[in-house]
Amino acid sequence: MINSINEEYIIISGGTWFYIKSLLDEKALPECPINQELRDELEKKDNQLLWEKLKELDFKRAQEIHPNNKDKVIRSIEMCTFLNSPISEYQRKDNKTYDASWFMMDLCREELYERINLRVDLMFELGLENEWRKNKEKYPTSKIIQNTIGYKEFFELEEGIYKDISGAKEKIKQHTRNFAKRQLTYFRSNPEIKLIKNEDEIINIIKKGG
Repeated sequence: MINSINEEYIIISGGTWFYIKSLLDEKALPECPINQELRDELEKKDNQLLWEKLKELDFKRAQEIHPNNKDKVIRSIEMCTFLNSPISEYQRKDNKTYDASWFMMDLCREELYERINLRVDLMFELGLENEWRKNKEKYPTSKIIQNTIGYKEFFELEEGIYKDISGAKEKIKQHTRNFAKRQLTYFRSNPEIKLIKNEDEIINIIKKGG
């Protein structure tokens, strides 16, 4: 969600670190179509071999991806093949950069975990299981769906890892809390990020030119 305060400032609220960073970076990944035939061919290959292939196509990009992150390595090879050039050389079209300030709500861990638990409950009420079934049918071979928190637990439920759906729900909550804990550790160690108690602090900091 983007809200204009005035002509000088824009507040971006929510989203993942990857999406926000992509917006603010002077470089951005180009739009490249999916090449399913190439993906199927690459999927059969060993992780290290794939990473070595990416290193040949784009050395800098390969250094940013762990060899075991097979999905990202394959996607990077796919993009290099489509562009016929290294992804790392691609520049954002407008090459526009922003002078950005970063903020994070400084919630105590207990409050954050309670919010996560309530959010998962709401996701179930709004039809998370049906959403998973539709996406599973639409993308039956997607590794991303199979490994995404909130989806992979349903696959595990199918495999009999949990006795019932309540077990899958509790595991989603646990996995989400674990993920949030790792995010907190990273964000709090980032000197660019200012910790705030509420949204009003953002406005006050901006007005003071901070």
